[in-house]
Amino acid sequence: MFVLPSHTSIDADDFQKLLKDPDSEVRAALTRNPKTPINVLEQLQKDSITDVRYSVIVYAKKRLTHQMYMTAAKDPQYYIRSQVAKDYSTLKDVLEYIIQNDPDDNNRWEARETLKEKERRES
Repeated sequence: MFVLPSHTSIDADDFQKLLKDPDSEVRAALTRNPKTPINVLEQLQKDSITDVRYSVIVYAKKRLTHQMYMTAAKDPQYYIRSQVAKDYSTLKDVLEYIIQNDPDDNNRWEARETLKEKERRES
């Protein structure tokens, strides 16, 4: 039986099998499934393929843990860190980490602007 990564009735064994699929598009599709366990998302965030890691940030962002945001903020790929820097759901300490440590001026600026807007919205 072929199991689609986005099918909502996948069991834990199927998630583990799909996590090991050689096709990065299959692994990336797991991030779109609302039933994908956090431990699978954490493993996908360490994938060697950038597009898979990017999919975690874009499609599973409402389910990310604090540690997962911090891991993304430290990702070697600019556009993954950029997604974190401009996401209003990013926690303040993660934005502050980017402001202090990101090697790219644009990401540091984006994180500063996001942080300012978050503070404005909260006041």
